[in-house]
Amino acid sequence: MNKRFDELNTNIYNYIYINITIILNINNKINNIEIKFKEGKYFGPIVNGLPEGKGIFYFGNNNRYEGDIRNGKAEGNGIFYFNNGNRYEGNFKNDKKEGKGIFYYNNGSRYEGD
Repeated sequence: MNKRFDELNTNIYNYIYINITIILNINNKINNIEIKFKEGKYFGPIVNGLPEGKGIFYFGNNNRYEGDIRNGKAEGNGIFYFNNGNRYEGNFKNDKKEGKGIFYYNNGSRYEGD
């Protein structure tokens, strides 16, 4: 997962805009923007040129992250959906699962803890 977020950070300026709704405020914030990048897309706010706030990353392999984003990285509470039906709900720090969370397996079992 870290590699994909790092690719977004290094390629953020090589995007193609589609379905743009831009609302600028005094804090240099763009709301409701959809950005396509090399292997997926991002939907959510942009602050000072980076994804920031509540957003969604869609990856080319059909994985998806929904949740808190700070400085272009998963940080705070979020959900990572894996293309095989598994999902992780919990805390993220610097694009990594960290702290308390629940991992749900596609077979109905789950792991809860650190």
